[in-house]
Amino acid sequence: MWNPLGRGYNTLNPDDSADYLDAALQSRIDALTPRQMVELDREMNKLVERTYEQLDQEFTREDEDRYYMQLPPAEIILRDIDPDADLADSIARQVELIPLRWRLDAAMVTSSYISDYGPPQRKYLRTLKRVQREERRRR
Repeated sequence: MWNPLGRGYNTLNPDDSADYLDAALQSRIDALTPRQMVELDREMNKLVERTYEQLDQEFTREDEDRYYMQLPPAEIILRDIDPDADLADSIARQVELIPLRWRLDAAMVTSSYISDYGPPQRKYLRTLKRVQREERRRR
């Protein structure tokens, strides 16, 4: 999302989100069931919301305009650092270590990968609705 100069945060929806995930993390995500992908995507959306909150509290606007239409540095790569750990927690811990300026981009890249390489949209939406119904029943 690119905002007009002087307003908002500039983030990327990369041409290929796979460029920001190492091969082991891609393989781990690819091995998830559609339901697990939906659940991971929902956790990543919560991470994005937390990142927006942190940006609103800590980020200063002075230098943002010079980043307009710039991709994050190539060295920002999310990895499968602990194959036995919860995947969403592992990704969130990595994102929290990235400099604040690029944290939102990093927080969004896993969802972009799921969108680009995960289940077809119809299947994803059916699975999402099923998960949401189950959550409502539990409440």
